[in-house]
Amino acid sequence: PILDVFDAEGVRFAHEVHPSEIAYDYWTTKRALEAVDHRPAFGLNFDPSHFVWQDLDPVNFLYDFRDRIYHVDCKEARKRL
Repeated sequence: PILDVFDAEGVRFAHEVHPSEIAYDYWTTKRALEAVDHRPAFGLNFDPSHFVWQDLDPVNFLYDFRDRIYHVDCKEARKRL
């Protein structure tokens, strides 16, 4: 129902793809979008640093979900072995 309110008010929510959230990688993001029936009010906040330290590919995620990314948050990230 909150998405109904967002639709009525013209709000687009950007869910942060993060390990502590319902969508934390490519596949859980796909499932989250399916769960809300791909409603336009539900989009994504893309922060590539979350992908880097999970050893995931942020470029393919960005490409595949480019139409659903409503906000970008960038900070430095690197992995150390």
